[in-house]
Amino acid sequence: MIRYRSTAVSTKGMVASSHPLASLSGLRVLMDGGNAFDAAIATNATLNVTQPHVCGIGGDAFYLLYSRRKGRVESINASGRSSHNASIDFFNDKGLTDIPSRGILAAINVPGCVAGWFELHNRYGSYPIARLLRDAIEYAEKGFPISHQLSGSISNAFRLFQKETEWRRVYTPNGSAPKPGSVLVQPDLAWSLRLIAEKGRSAFYEGEIASRIVNSMKGHGGIIDSEDLSACSADWEEPISSEYRGFRIYETAPNSQAITALFAFNLLKKFDLPRISNSSAEYFQIMLESCKIAYEYRDRYLTDPNDMKISTSELFQLASSEKEFSRVRQKIGNSSQEVLPLSDNSKEDGDTTYYCVADEEGNCVSSIQSLYFGFGSGFIPERTGIVLQNRGSYFSLDENHHNVLRPRKRTFHTLCASLTTSNDEPYLLFGSMGGDVQPQLHQQVISSILDYATDIQQAIEDPRWAMTGTIYDRRKSISLESRFNADLVTQLKNLGYEITMEDELWPTTGHAQGIILSKERVLLGGADPRGDGAALGY
Repeated sequence: MIRYRSTAVSTKGMVASSHPLASLSGLRVLMDGGNAFDAAIATNATLNVTQPHVCGIGGDAFYLLYSRRKGRVESINASGRSSHNASIDFFNDKGLTDIPSRGILAAINVPGCVAGWFELHNRYGSYPIARLLRDAIEYAEKGFPISHQLSGSISNAFRLFQKETEWRRVYTPNGSAPKPGSVLVQPDLAWSLRLIAEKGRSAFYEGEIASRIVNSMKGHGGIIDSEDLSACSADWEEPISSEYRGFRIYETAPNSQAITALFAFNLLKKFDLPRISNSSAEYFQIMLESCKIAYEYRDRYLTDPNDMKISTSELFQLASSEKEFSRVRQKIGNSSQEVLPLSDNSKEDGDTTYYCVADEEGNCVSSIQSLYFGFGSGFIPERTGIVLQNRGSYFSLDENHHNVLRPRKRTFHTLCASLTTSNDEPYLLFGSMGGDVQPQLHQQVISSILDYATDIQQAIEDPRWAMTGTIYDRRKSISLESRFNADLVTQLKNLGYEITMEDELWPTTGHAQGIILSKERVLLGGADPRGDGAALGY
């Protein structure tokens, strides 16, 4: 198999993120004596500047972390709730049967990112926030050269956001998308980040930034108000986990969809995968059919846990039952004639950024952050530089749907982050962008590492498959990157699977990053050649 990149190695500290400058920001903090939690905030802050199309302080975040001092895995849910003004009637009165995916009416969820930074920092931070945001402020104020991917995303968004004058002023000041290598300067975002650095969390949720957000919302017919912002909280939660091959895989809990990956792993562990070639049709059938069942439960139940019809523990029992294992086993070697229905209510796939950090003491962070679609809602409150997310557009306006819109509710979230332990010690940090297919990426890459002892970089690079779709619709075909063996593709087609071949490095299968913490206390990092990421250590 072709290798596109070398595995990053170090002994003292490592950061793997989806942008080299962000990885460098986090690494600088580690080299200056900061811990993994400090470095995580610094990394994310720089990602806010260098990847404004996929993340930002106008969006949400989830964290899994391990503190050497406490000796256990913890979780932060920094996903914002819908405005107290958000209701089905509000949209129905405007003649809408779906929440708009773009524009100010898509910006109905309060951003949780900044709240997450301060929850993490208050408990585990060792450096002042001002130091951790220093690089991000400088890149926003003085500019940085944009990548081909960011240039392409701005170009695509430019056609969508014809009416978003503030977005166009910030990202297309010359009337067209900047070319790769052009320097992007974001002075308004620098102002917002500096105010957070100087005045803390309150600057965003109660201070001058909040005032600009609320005033802009009022002026353009939006619904987020000062009451929504001041009520925002990021919450410490118990992470969810499952034993697998002697390891314990932790994933972010609902309203995150990451439990879907655990449903699949609970079925996979009943097969002796290490004895089955991972390039065989039998292996792919086991993986695909386990994934389908896991997604059935995801699509039926997952939303804000306070609004779910069934508990997480009951879901585990149902999705991992002998009955569901039998369904997978009966498919192996037999023709699959299943046709998945298509819906007109499909949702556009999202853009996301994942990063992870490990320090010399053994502290580590696995975190994922997003605006949902590329550039989120596209709405920027004047003179803030902050793109507000459109995560709330994933809500349904169908009263009978499990993810129905309610005031102050967290929506079903595509974001997933994972942290795997061995003998209660951190072993693998992993995550990826990829919208609704993220659990499938966790399933493929984590299984490759735990079942077949694949190197982290190789596991990330290996060809991937994807079954695209949302909790509202399913696609009937399975997409495979073109690097898969032609004989395997033929076998799968003969078994009745509808196969669509994609590019050799297909972006929809994610931009993944990961770090393995070996028994020899060596850090091994991987970053995806499908994206701009980099794993850096010292």
